[in-house]
Amino acid sequence: ANTMKPFLVILGTGIVTSEDDSWMKQRLKMSMPLRRDVLEWIPSQTIKAIQRLCETKLEPACQNGAAVPVGSSLRHLTLQVISATFLSLTAEESDSTFAGLYLPIVDESNRRVWHPYRGFCFFMPFFWKHLWYVFRLNR
Repeated sequence: ANTMKPFLVILGTGIVTSEDDSWMKQRLKMSMPLRRDVLEWIPSQTIKAIQRLCETKLEPACQNGAAVPVGSSLRHLTLQVISATFLSLTAEESDSTFAGLYLPIVDESNRRVWHPYRGFCFFMPFFWKHLWYVFRLNR
C-alpha cells in the first residue's frame, strides 16, 4: 500500500484503492458505466490508438533511428483509449486536456515512489508544481 501512496491524488478512494465492503459498493456504482457494450469498444479504441502511435512515433523513429520514450507514449495511449471509450473524446482532445494535467502528476508520483523525500521538499519548485497540477485536475 505504501507504493500506492504517491498515486492516491490521482486514484482517490475509488474502486482501485478500496477493499472489502467499500470495494463492493464502488463496484456496484461502476456496473452501469462498465456495461458490456461499453467494454466492447475498448479493443477497437486500443487498436486505433496503437495505429496512431505507430504512425506518429514509431515509423518516424524507425526511419531516422531515434529513440522513442515508450513509457510516456503508452501513458498517452492509455489516456486516449479511456477518453475515447468513456468520454467520447478524440485523441487530440485527450492530449490537450487530460494529458497536460494527468501525466505530470503521474511522472512526479513515480519519482516519489523511488524518492519519497520529494513529497516533503516544499522548498523545491517541483513540489509546488505537483500541487498546482493536482489542484487543476481536481477543478
